[in-house]
Amino acid sequence: HAAVGGLLRAPREQQMGWLDVGMPKVVLRCESEAALLALADEAEAAGLPVMLIRDAGRTVVEAGTPTCVGIGPADILKIDAITGTLKLVR
Repeated sequence: HAAVGGLLRAPREQQMGWLDVGMPKVVLRCESEAALLALADEAEAAGLPVMLIRDAGRTVVEAGTPTCVGIGPADILKIDAITGTLKLVR
């Protein structure tokens, strides 16, 4: 959901560029909901395409809980300036 939402929010040139390079995605983790929301705010303030995903509440997570944020497609250096300290999900 986050990758598709980000794609739809990106300028056409960035959409096509991301599609042309095979639609790469990197999954990183935040330590808290507050950190996730701050990351989304920072990316949005930087003018990057942002898609905040909130859970539908159909399983164990309460409806409306932010669970993921997609950032991009955009210039990798701009994304890395915001996400560079986060750890990969393994």
